[in-house]
Amino acid sequence: IQSTGSGSIQSTGSGRVLELGMGSGKVAMQVFLQCPTVAHVLGVELVPSRYAIAAEALRRLAAQQQEAYREVPAPESVGEAVCLEEASTGRRLELRCADFFALGLDLAERSDIIFFAVHIPCKLFPELCRTLAKAKEGCRLFSYHSLDSIWWSDELCPFRQCAENVQETDTFATSWSPQGYRFYVYVCDRTQKVPEIQAGLRNETFSEWQAMWDEASASYFFHNQETEESQWEVPRKAGCWTAEWSPEYSAYFYWHEPTGHSQWEVPRCLADLGWTTST
Repeated sequence: IQSTGSGSIQSTGSGRVLELGMGSGKVAMQVFLQCPTVAHVLGVELVPSRYAIAAEALRRLAAQQQEAYREVPAPESVGEAVCLEEASTGRRLELRCADFFALGLDLAERSDIIFFAVHIPCKLFPELCRTLAKAKEGCRLFSYHSLDSIWWSDELCPFRQCAENVQETDTFATSWSPQGYRFYVYVCDRTQKVPEIQAGLRNETFSEWQAMWDEASASYFFHNQETEESQWEVPRKAGCWTAEWSPEYSAYFYWHEPTGHSQWEVPRCLADLGWTTST
């Protein structure tokens, strides 16, 4: 919360916080309870079991503190939903079970803070970037992904990384990474003369693969963070790039699927896995 400035939204009860992929709703609930200048918190979760945990926590709070909070009907929209209202102010915490590409991202233009601490398939990056490009000026974005590696769009990126978050040691502890995970914090700033984050359909840096050391065999294997599958063979595809064999030249070339572009130079995402430029 401190990292995004959620506690210091300068508004008269009109601040909006959006959490995409809220899981069990801990962040959405914490922002609502600790940040009185936030008028509306919306958390969206696709997985029903995780949403159910968040919804139950909301109803439990309403039952235990009936003088302070009450459960109210959620606005008409997609997906199952629950809504909590603060009795003295009318502030609302709304939780929904839905795909945030259908509900949530469309609110980027009106949100002061966006929490996006979830991994999504790389094929969705272009659509995500097109929506984030419309973000409200001054909006803070807390992201699982580095925008440098996922901005697969020709639209200019209006975000710049917050100075406090630049150091690689700036990590945040999570339930699945207690030692700390490297999240990224940005602010929407269209006054930049030269965008800090370069737009480009053929981004070469993102890879869903992670090389991991196996003590038993004293060798590396490769883990896919999107499918949760692992393999010993060096992957031939990373991000939207694929290593293809050319019988004519007896060498590998590299093909970018969305654009149809081909090149001999190995893109970084495959170079990091051990591929090289053929000579």
